[in-house]
Amino acid sequence: MDLINYKEKSLTLAEGVILRSKVWFPKGGGPWPALLMRQPYSKEIASTVTYAHPSWWASHGYLVIIQDVRGQGSSEGNFIGFDQEAFDTTETHKWVRSLPECNGLLGTYGFSYQGLTQLLGEEGSRPPECMIPAMTGINEGDHWSCEGNAFWWHISISWGLQLAAQKLRKGGNNAGWDEVRQSLESNNYLKDGADLLKRYDSEGMAYKWLKNSEKPFHSWKVHEPKKNWLKQPMLLIGGWWDPHLKGILEIYKKSIEAGGYPELYIGPANHLQWWEGTDELQLNFFNRHLKKNSQNSKQDRKQLWNQTNRQWYPSEKITSLRKNETWSLNTTGLACASLKDGKLSVDSKGKGTFCLVHDPWRPVPAIGGHLSPTSGEADRSNIDKRGDVATFTSKPFTKEKLLEGTPKLYINTKA
Repeated sequence: MDLINYKEKSLTLAEGVILRSKVWFPKGGGPWPALLMRQPYSKEIASTVTYAHPSWWASHGYLVIIQDVRGQGSSEGNFIGFDQEAFDTTETHKWVRSLPECNGLLGTYGFSYQGLTQLLGEEGSRPPECMIPAMTGINEGDHWSCEGNAFWWHISISWGLQLAAQKLRKGGNNAGWDEVRQSLESNNYLKDGADLLKRYDSEGMAYKWLKNSEKPFHSWKVHEPKKNWLKQPMLLIGGWWDPHLKGILEIYKKSIEAGGYPELYIGPANHLQWWEGTDELQLNFFNRHLKKNSQNSKQDRKQLWNQTNRQWYPSEKITSLRKNETWSLNTTGLACASLKDGKLSVDSKGKGTFCLVHDPWRPVPAIGGHLSPTSGEADRSNIDKRGDVATFTSKPFTKEKLLEGTPKLYINTKA
């Protein structure tokens, strides 16, 4: 493939702050529809940990703009997190559409932080023609930092230190940068990460979230996308083992309530490892909505990856198999001591009491799932055998059973 040309371009905001971008150009004459990603991790990297390189998107006929958000990368200003993005996103969209190489049509993409930048605009601002927010959320508590009011220690501390390290390097504090980097590489951040955040980035989002989670009564900021933005064509991407899955589901719900027709794909992915074909999935979406010969269908499309038979299930099939069920926990008191005692039963009333002792000298390791350092599928058999883990299991299924939805667990506890 011939090399795709790129240039550095800048947007100067009204207060004089300069936001810098890297722009890739397709071959041939323009103007072209634009794809924009606004991110805090360096436009040079362009989120290639999960996405194809910008040159690939440009080779398919798109003007691709990767922008460093305010205060990050080579952009000027002070980085304060999500609160800065509505204004900066609105101004950036105006600027992109004004570029002589852009034909006025704009699509946005990006995951995590750059997933939320797509959804935030000023009141009355023009939304993008289409957008693909992936693995993101709008509630700083439930979608970004806590599970049941318990702080995401591993994820939020390590992410906060990543942002702190970038701030230190940008400010020329190489000693601080080395200290943070060594803590992450040695996994010592699980022990000393909070102190490092307090020392080097006490005004950062992660440290503020940590302190807020420790309050007996706390409230969390919710970033509400404008309804006219939520009504735009939207492809939402989530992963079964991604910590922001509840956020993607909430955005999907809000889009439908606003009158939108979002597409939803929840697949076999954690935050940084996605399934094969995600780039092509997104390219097809952009082609449908940004190319002149597109056929835009207003159809609610939902695809969920079945983790057992490893196949995609369309929404129609899921709906036909859906059945509400109530499950219960039963134990004679040995749910921690025996793998056979704890029963998970359908359509019966829960009963029994068990005692669980946590010894901080030998804590239960976190593996698999969506919040551990090793997220994803995992063999939990050795952990289930521990005396400080209560295990409940069902009888083997004799026929296919589809489990889909958001479960709720009710359990009486005291300590």
